[in-house]
Amino acid sequence: MRIGLIDSGIGGLNILSLCLKVFEGCSYDYLADTLYAPFGTQNTAFLTKRLLADIEFLASRNADLIILACNTASCLMEDSLPSVIGIQPDIAQACKGTQGKVLVLSTPITARFAALSNTAMHNARVKLIGDAYLAPLIECYAPDFDRVMPYFLQLIEKDLDCKAIVLGCTHYLFLQKHIHKALPYIDIYSYENSLTNNLFLLKNRFLSIHSSQRVINLLFTSSTNIYSAIEIAKQACPKHKIFSAIVKIP
Repeated sequence: MRIGLIDSGIGGLNILSLCLKVFEGCSYDYLADTLYAPFGTQNTAFLTKRLLADIEFLASRNADLIILACNTASCLMEDSLPSVIGIQPDIAQACKGTQGKVLVLSTPITARFAALSNTAMHNARVKLIGDAYLAPLIECYAPDFDRVMPYFLQLIEKDLDCKAIVLGCTHYLFLQKHIHKALPYIDIYSYENSLTNNLFLLKNRFLSIHSSQRVINLLFTSSTNIYSAIEIAKQACPKHKIFSAIVKIP
């Protein structure tokens, strides 16, 4: 089985790590469209066209399943094709799991879509912060994510009374252990439970599709941050052979 993932950079490697727990014996094409990183700050009309091109590119490489490993991409494209699935941060679960303020962090596009379409956002306890700089900082400083924490703490300094934080961008998942260390009293929610459950449901659909080798192809549209991505992938996927290349999306 061949699985394709799409993100603007390294954030989706967190989703790849979750996929390996369910679809370990598969080959993966991980497309980091770094020319347009981060997706969450782009023009939505342009980004929609670009994501269609990214999806078509992975489909041309015979992907059986394509995962939008980015919340912004998921907001725009999740229903585009039956073989394409997206991710959504579990805001409702965070509201259910705590009685206090819930802080939702995301990129600007995701923030706009969440405010309009996620019913949990109408809860008076939920506050949404759409920030354009946190994801690029994580990309820039990888894998030294401690260097991002001063900006993160400044970003939420008015909301340190919150009881839960929802990480609404896959890049932010790299900060989880750092947030736990700095703010041990705050619960952190992301994608893990809902995505893993969805992947197990999909597994039954793809049981008859087998892969001849365990390979991860890291595909970049620019030379930005290639070496950091390779190192992170090696740690997350020790049983797979990892290759990298720069590709051109038509």
